[in-house]
Amino acid sequence: MSTYSVRIDIIAGNQYGRDVYKIELPPYGNPSAKIEPTSVDRTGNDSFTEIRIFNTHGQHVRTIRDFSETKPLVAGLYLPEYRKGNRTVKTSRLLR
Repeated sequence: MSTYSVRIDIIAGNQYGRDVYKIELPPYGNPSAKIEPTSVDRTGNDSFTEIRIFNTHGQHVRTIRDFSETKPLVAGLYLPEYRKGNRTVKTSRLLR
């Protein structure tokens, strides 16, 4: 990280757990800023057992158990659906 970069931590939580995101904004408005989930606190009673990834057309792309499995995805916007059994416990957006 450059000495002139800005780092923003975003923390969002509810009864199902907590997500922490870090955004790094490089100097001079470089559009390649990184937005990455850095941790998922699954201490809530309804933690998820799988994450189903959908594209913006609603098509199921893959099912994963950890975000490290999203690295092979083509750059774009995805809609993760966190599931426990047959129940959706959380949804979010993933910019890859």
